[in-house]
Amino acid sequence: MMESFAIRRIAFSSNSAFEKNAYLKIISIGYTQGNSSNRYRVNTLDDYLLTFVEEGEFVINNLPSEERAYIKIKQGDIALFYPGESFEIVDSGVTSGRAWFHFQGFD
Repeated sequence: MMESFAIRRIAFSSNSAFEKNAYLKIISIGYTQGNSSNRYRVNTLDDYLLTFVEEGEFVINNLPSEERAYIKIKQGDIALFYPGESFEIVDSGVTSGRAWFHFQGFD
């Protein structure tokens, strides 16, 4: 059974000029915890994703590549995904947890 929570914040203000030029704009943040094999699949990422593994381990699979690349991340590791990437994150089937946030920005 997968337990998770997410806090979604679309904008820092109602001023669209500010949002467009914001150095860092957080789209959503959250924490995902599970104790079975769970998959998180993104066909095309619209923003940046930073994830921190607090417990357990995960395998990252780059989906569209002809030569599949499987990368294992474990407790204490951080992974950063860029806009336009496609990937799948699969937990190891043991108790696991990861914090994550989606963001946009420049520089």
